[in-house]
Amino acid sequence: MDRGEGNYKRDGIPADLAFIVEYVPAEQNLETIGYFSARYKRRYPTDKLSSKVISLSGGRRMEVIPSAKYGFPNADDLDFYRAFLKICDERATLVPEVDEDGRLTLHPQLPNPIGFRTREIIAKAGREKSARETIAVREWIERLNATVVHGELYDAKIKKYNAKIGLEPLFRKFVHVGHRTEIGETAAMNYVWLADWFIDNYFYYYVRRVDLRFHQSLSRPIAKSLYPLLDNGWFAANGGVFTKRYSELCAFLDIQPYKQISRVQQQLDPSHEELVRERFLASYEYLLDTNGKWTGSIRWNPGLKWFYDQDQKKRYKDVSTESATAMLQVPSREDKNASVASQMPLPLEAPTLVANKTYGPRVAQFYAEVGYGRLSRQKITAGIRILSDLIETQKYTWDEINTALSWIVDNRAKFGKDVYSLNLLPHIIEQALRDHMKSISQDEKRQKVNADREVVARHERQQDELEKRLRGLSDEQREHLRNRAIEVLSNQGVKPPFFLDSLIRSEMLYLLADKNQ
Repeated sequence: MDRGEGNYKRDGIPADLAFIVEYVPAEQNLETIGYFSARYKRRYPTDKLSSKVISLSGGRRMEVIPSAKYGFPNADDLDFYRAFLKICDERATLVPEVDEDGRLTLHPQLPNPIGFRTREIIAKAGREKSARETIAVREWIERLNATVVHGELYDAKIKKYNAKIGLEPLFRKFVHVGHRTEIGETAAMNYVWLADWFIDNYFYYYVRRVDLRFHQSLSRPIAKSLYPLLDNGWFAANGGVFTKRYSELCAFLDIQPYKQISRVQQQLDPSHEELVRERFLASYEYLLDTNGKWTGSIRWNPGLKWFYDQDQKKRYKDVSTESATAMLQVPSREDKNASVASQMPLPLEAPTLVANKTYGPRVAQFYAEVGYGRLSRQKITAGIRILSDLIETQKYTWDEINTALSWIVDNRAKFGKDVYSLNLLPHIIEQALRDHMKSISQDEKRQKVNADREVVARHERQQDELEKRLRGLSDEQREHLRNRAIEVLSNQGVKPPFFLDSLIRSEMLYLLADKNQ
């Protein structure tokens, strides 16, 4: 039962083949242990199933243990995690390290904590800002703080598996935007303190590059979870076929296992076909024995997109080596005074910087707004250097720079009659951003209240419609739906004594809504 477009070989890739890609480094442990479930409906631990257990090669056994309040990390959380990897890539700095042989190597160091705005991670996840997404980001942070892993994770710092490091959750501490920090200040953005094992593995390059754009192009949660699984499987097979038992796949993806091959195909084929359409998967096959009976294993062949990614990774590695060598040249006297931890792009990805020709006009515009008719070349050059450092090194955005510059113009009285230099910008930018956030907080609160009310009202309208449809069913249809609801609740681990009428009716409405969709 072979499905797809056939097998591809490396030498069969067209020379002009190109995909729109956006690679980000992903910590390897979380890509290979089934940390994120391949489902959008949230699943919570029960007495019958309190954790997710995955058996890996080499006899390793991993256990993902969620909290009862937040449930298992799922595809929604994976979307935000992929966006967070992009933020990590942007925030990382390069620091030198000398090994035992005296060789100097540049390593990507993550700041701790990492700060990010809610709207920033929503946008990087490919979503639209809304009250629902804002709540989802907050719960995503709390969920990754509450989920721990038991088992041996690879520790790149000591270069061996370590059963102790997974006990520290990915986000060991956090502060939500608007909440008080430990020093009593109001947080202007979300802050998360990363686990030491994640920072160390990132530092020592225990990562694989994943394509953020490709992940966002996938709509099915199983396809999103198959992406890193197949990527690692094909890499281990040196571009050859990858085979896995269906039972092991279900444990990894955290999906319902079926015995009938028709049900398995119904479950997996839509995601398989999506990966085939995107040319990441060339073909897939449900292996049969000599009697034509399914053996319980599935085989996948890599597609053009996967081979393209491998070629791009090699190209980036070559370019990164050259870039790292250039950065290790003897610094000038001025550079010696610079901080070694200044922000630089990771060598895993070619840097994209704003050209100086963009900074010059903005510097001239600022001085015109504060009343300067003529400017010296030295003044323009000094302003360009300040903007370049804030944007390229310290990773402030253009929106934040423009906000701070406008704040200076509007508050000139605080600095005397005239503003003589842009040198004050680095010293007041955080105050300007805080004042700006305060000015829009009331409006955001009103918008949030209105949005929440609309969400509640829409939910109530949907519930009323479902209740109306449920009442319109015949007695036979209603009884069939009730039996199906009880079956689903049983599969989820709910015990018969807890089959309350309200719970059964709620599941009936959910099944009815799902059927309508």
